[in-house]
This record gives sequence, C-alpha cells and structure tokens, in this order.
Amino acid sequence: AQFNSDDDRTADDEEADFIIMIAVGDEEKGEFHLQLLSKVTRLMMHEDFRNKLKNGTKEEVYETLIENLEVE
Repeated sequence: AQFNSDDDRTADDEEADFIIMIAVGDEEKGEFHLQLLSKVTRLMMHEDFRNKLKNGTKEEVYETLIENLEVE
C-alpha cells in the first residue's frame, strides 16, 4: 500500500517508509493504546512484517494488521 503526500519526510528530510496513527475510542481508554503501540513497535522490528505492509495490497495490509495486532 502506498501513502502519497508532500508530508512523508522525517525531521532530517529523509523519506518515511511508514506513518502510523493509533485511534482508540472512549471505551478503550487506559492502557490499551500503550499496549497497541508496544505491539506495533515490536512487529516493526521484523522485516517480513514491514515488507507485508510496504508491498501488500490494501486488503493484504488490513489482513496483516488484523492478524497481528490483537491486544488482550
């Protein structure tokens, strides 16, 4: 999946490969967003996960995220 924007550069003017946004509802307040952020951070360390996000279709990216981001 591709993200096309003029704002896809980091502070040091390098292109960003990923832009991640986390939104949680009121019913999931508390530590849920921290657990989710922790899980995303660990997953992004794996090249195969990053490649699936970077090279997959929108449907494949959604499937990858759903399969890997379940937080208890």
